[in-house]
Amino acid sequence: MEKLVAKLGKAATRAISPKLPLLGAALLFTFLAVTLIDVSRSPMTSWDMIAYTALAYEDDAKNKADLHAKTWATVEENLPNEDLAVLTQGSPYKVRQYEDPEAFYSVLTFYRMKILYVELTSLLGDLTDPVRAQRLICMVFTAMVIGVITYWAGREHILGYGPVIVASLLLLGFVPMAKNLSPDMMASFFLLSGMYSYIRGRDLLAATALLAAFLTRPDNLAFVGVFFVFAAAYGPGRWIMTALFVVCFIVYKFVISGPEYVGAWIHLWFSHIEYVPTLVGFDPDYSVGMHLQIMVNSTIQAVLRETWVVYLFLLSSLFFGFIKIHNLTVRSRILLFAIFASICAKYLIFPHYEERFQFAYLAGMTLIFLMGLHAQRQSGTQSGERKEIRLS
Repeated sequence: MEKLVAKLGKAATRAISPKLPLLGAALLFTFLAVTLIDVSRSPMTSWDMIAYTALAYEDDAKNKADLHAKTWATVEENLPNEDLAVLTQGSPYKVRQYEDPEAFYSVLTFYRMKILYVELTSLLGDLTDPVRAQRLICMVFTAMVIGVITYWAGREHILGYGPVIVASLLLLGFVPMAKNLSPDMMASFFLLSGMYSYIRGRDLLAATALLAAFLTRPDNLAFVGVFFVFAAAYGPGRWIMTALFVVCFIVYKFVISGPEYVGAWIHLWFSHIEYVPTLVGFDPDYSVGMHLQIMVNSTIQAVLRETWVVYLFLLSSLFFGFIKIHNLTVRSRILLFAIFASICAKYLIFPHYEERFQFAYLAGMTLIFLMGLHAQRQSGTQSGERKEIRLS
């Protein structure tokens, strides 16, 4: 009886295994369809969307008051009254931004650095309006992120792990990120595209994608810098990644040299200590103690409210416990080490606790883990086949 059950099990496995990649792809695209439906029915409304709307109008506005008026008029056209009330009356900071053009203009410097996202919003805003343009950008890049993950999984023969990939996306906050009108999904697409292009040996394409990720979110300079160090140390892609880092660094220095740039410390203070009503005249001294306090508070928030810290710990444990590192290609190893080191480095410098800042890195790590797992299973299967041949 036991032999019969074993034979039936093997037969079922042989019948299902060839269909697992197709089922995995179907699951990913079903997940995408459900996500897009949810996004279209109940998009999130954050204050950041208002800032990007203003920047899309900035070149055409006559002055700060005109920019303020155009921005809020567009926002009022696109949001229901209850959402508008939250964005205009939800806190003293929001009241001041709604009423004071000078205060409103002063905080735009935080958002102006997302060059590619702002330019794309402005370009599409000419065809519709900046709020609708941001919704379109978010939905398109949500589909493109699923597309590049599916392509990566398909090329590496890990689409059969579709349920694991979808579960990972849910744990990493993919759906809330898709609903949030911000550059995060756009940057994630470029990061994941750059990562896989590097694994495939297409260094120029990888560098182009990572440059686009940097121009979308300049804080990705941390990853570009760490990645360049690992590539330079181990060889593959050394010169192109070095050139990428030099270009990104020069662009970053140019951006922060502008008269309206307020500095990383003020940005950190604003994000984690106090939403000051206006940045005019605001210049707190840097404090190591305050930086450490921000890091501790952010870590508590990340552990209690988010999942990425626990996910990173578990994924690292799985790598350590189950994956033999030699089963990964050299490029996969370099990328894996660079991702892990950049997550740590970026958090030390700018400790954001939200998952959306770590999504692309952890998604990339997950796919590399599945590649290693698949390589080991294939190696084990081949070893078993060799033993069977010897026995026969």
